[in-house]
Amino acid sequence: MKKILLNFLSFNAIIFAGFSQEEGFAIHTVGSTGSNPYVIDSGHLNPGAYPDLAVGTQSGNTVEIYINNEDGTFAAPIIKNLSLVSGVHIADIDGINGNDVLASSSGGSK
Repeated sequence: MKKILLNFLSFNAIIFAGFSQEEGFAIHTVGSTGSNPYVIDSGHLNPGAYPDLAVGTQSGNTVEIYINNEDGTFAAPIIKNLSLVSGVHIADIDGINGNDVLASSSGGSK
């Protein structure tokens, strides 16, 4: 059974992933996020076997999408601007072509 723990340290997302049959955890690092990462979700955004990440930042006013390269690394983020991100979720909302990214804001007009 795969276990995933997410932890933010100094604006870096570090993912610890391991299998119960193996000893220890492999550490995979996502480069620096925008200022004040506030929310995170994981899910499949492409046909790959490993989950991708969506990160919302409050002070940075961004939603950042990290596509899993399936080799322990993530591609450079796709960044969209959104003021004061308060929530982010990966789900299939429209029933077309897989999961979507939903983000909510506590400020601005978007």
